[in-house]
Amino acid sequence: MPKRTDISKIIIAVAAGWVLLLPGTAVAAETCVVTSLAEQGSSTHINFVIDDRGAGRVTLDIYKHEPGVAYTEAKGSKPTLEVVSDSRAVFQTIQLQPGHYHAVAHAPYGGRAEIYLNVVPDASQNTSTFTLWLCNMSPLRQAEWKPSDEDIPVKERIPTFSGTLYDPTGAAISGAEIKVVRKGTEGKGVVANLKSEPDGRFAVKLPVGLYIAFFFSPGFEIRVVPFEITSASSGELHIVLPIGSTT
Repeated sequence: MPKRTDISKIIIAVAAGWVLLLPGTAVAAETCVVTSLAEQGSSTHINFVIDDRGAGRVTLDIYKHEPGVAYTEAKGSKPTLEVVSDSRAVFQTIQLQPGHYHAVAHAPYGGRAEIYLNVVPDASQNTSTFTLWLCNMSPLRQAEWKPSDEDIPVKERIPTFSGTLYDPTGAAISGAEIKVVRKGTEGKGVVANLKSEPDGRFAVKLPVGLYIAFFFSPGFEIRVVPFEITSASSGELHIVLPIGSTT
């Protein structure tokens, strides 16, 4: 198993002409973003559409939540409502009382999608429709995450999660796995899963908040990088992965 290192070698480079992505847009085909904290307005009658009709029976857990606060299963909350689709991943229209909700869809193969809703009264009883794109977002394994990761100070403040991944010689690292979790979720609140491009680049736009990024590549040590997404910042990450053991 790869070794762990601190973030002392991370440096911030000035961003120059990097195109930012809309939430959920991929840099590469393997990029996947689970959610945005931005609430979507909704009527009380709601239709959820799953983009993958081959997903089988999908479970949709709906939780009450406070606006702007990310929910995670790590907190142990119980869903207000649980709905199961048919075998073609099709849901019946559901009805919710006015309020703030967080809906989390789970597919049997591990696919997951989330959305935050602000449900308001609608006298006309129109139906709001939302499409959920399933991502395979398994939590970090115990060997990849440890409790002390939550205690690493946040030093990196950036407008979007972007940068370049290098080895100690300065060569770009291609195809490295990158997982981003919400800080405070014990490694379970995975919000993005992507791989570095052939030139070592990576980028995905995330909502304002605190996160921890994990960088994995065979033959290198795991890097753990806490960071904050904030509009009052600039620059991007320039990350060096030290050589390490893969066993």
